[in-house]
Amino acid sequence: MVSLTIDGQPVEAGEGDTILDAAEQADIFIPTLCNHPDLPAFGGCRMCLVKVEGMGSYVPACSTPVRDGMAIHSDIEELNRLRRNILELMLSEHPSGCIVCADRELCFEYHRAPSKAGRTTGCRFCPQKDACDLYDIAAYLGIEDIRLPIEYREREVRRDDPFIERDYNLCILCGRCVRVCDEIRGIHAVDFVNRGHETTIGTAFQAPLLDSGCIFCGACIDVCPTGALSERRMKWGGTPERAVVTTCMLCPLGCQVEVAVTRDRIVNVHAAERMGTSQLCVKGRFTLPALMQHHERLTRPMVRDGVLRAASWDDALDATASLLQKYEPHEIGFVVS
Repeated sequence: MVSLTIDGQPVEAGEGDTILDAAEQADIFIPTLCNHPDLPAFGGCRMCLVKVEGMGSYVPACSTPVRDGMAIHSDIEELNRLRRNILELMLSEHPSGCIVCADRELCFEYHRAPSKAGRTTGCRFCPQKDACDLYDIAAYLGIEDIRLPIEYREREVRRDDPFIERDYNLCILCGRCVRVCDEIRGIHAVDFVNRGHETTIGTAFQAPLLDSGCIFCGACIDVCPTGALSERRMKWGGTPERAVVTTCMLCPLGCQVEVAVTRDRIVNVHAAERMGTSQLCVKGRFTLPALMQHHERLTRPMVRDGVLRAASWDDALDATASLLQKYEPHEIGFVVS
């Protein structure tokens, strides 16, 4: 074990842990946008910079390994001022009216209904409004105004794929989607495109995801810290009331899924296990709500009495037993799917 201090608090960490790992284990918050627990360290957003006594410059907490005796400062004004400057640069190209609004808390409390809109112009219209890392960090740093010129990018919202909608006006170029597609899924369907101010995320030759090798596992949506990537069908399904872990029944693999439910309707589906060890296929990730909530889906046993009629399980089992009694055991076969 390695002994160190973070903001004056003694912390024990394992060999090979990063400063960010040690802080999370000690329940010390260090803001970060590009880091994700299922992805290797990237160090791109620079939000997790910390000051280590004896080192001449700030270091990224997500990629700096701990050493015995380290004295680390993560919550000091000089660092938070730097973080605010970095975040303001991001927000100058991001729909940020709600993020810096003084009434945002009251607005979110009394206007909970999802607002259907063709383009996200504020947090109330964003599919990620209840789990936005950008919003949370802006609140943590106390961002109340953007002192830079606002340069909204006005990029076209990509709706040319069956399951995923891409609004790169909300993208902060954290690279999570690129890295999970390449390093976890091994697909490499998307990457950074262009350079400098024109950099964005995209496919080769700006082709639809359908033509780029994407398998529509939804991992990119799961790691996106903003609403840049969202599910087309369930985007406006509402705020989940509860989550239920169950087994996907669409193939024999029996993947564990976490189903988000509102008013007894499925609004979202995710892999129940960590992304590094499990990920869903396109059927389990995107088609379960449509199948489970289809108007022709049977939800009760049906017994044919001239016509099919709804019955209780006891009546259905009694009817099945009476039919089976007419046959010898070797005359009975079952088809199970």
